[in-house]
Amino acid sequence: MVGMQGELSTIGEVKRMPEGLTAIKITVNAKWIENKHYSVSADGKPEIDVATPSRFGGRDDLWSPLDLLLASLNSCLLSTFVAMAERMNARFSCYESKAIGELERVEGALRFTRMLIQPIITVNSDSDVEPVRRAIEAAGRYCPVARSLNAEVKVEPEIKVLGS
Repeated sequence: MVGMQGELSTIGEVKRMPEGLTAIKITVNAKWIENKHYSVSADGKPEIDVATPSRFGGRDDLWSPLDLLLASLNSCLLSTFVAMAERMNARFSCYESKAIGELERVEGALRFTRMLIQPIITVNSDSDVEPVRRAIEAAGRYCPVARSLNAEVKVEPEIKVLGS
């Protein structure tokens, strides 16, 4: 991060940055198990088995790094939405979403070029629709994972009113 003095803080501690920004250091470990099978872990959290996808000589019964990136984006949008909804008093009763990523060969290497998140958000009344729409739009703008990616990230929400 440009303009930061000194080291990032450890997990859980927050260090003030110039202009009111905050830096958080996150550490994740990776360990090779065998062939194209590995695990990722972080202190105090369950280990996740990971494998290269079968189309690249691995296996499909475990999460792949590609799956995890999409899952990270999808769950980050959800978590940012929950924070925005709370801040904006936007009430909802259900949230489910699907993330779709498109890999393309660019300059000789594969990368995600487009990612689409399709949340379906249920609200209890018509008066809840607009605040929820504003909260999901804000979440799309402020999701840290989405802001960190070099792919086009698009959010296409569907907001349903319970009983309609």
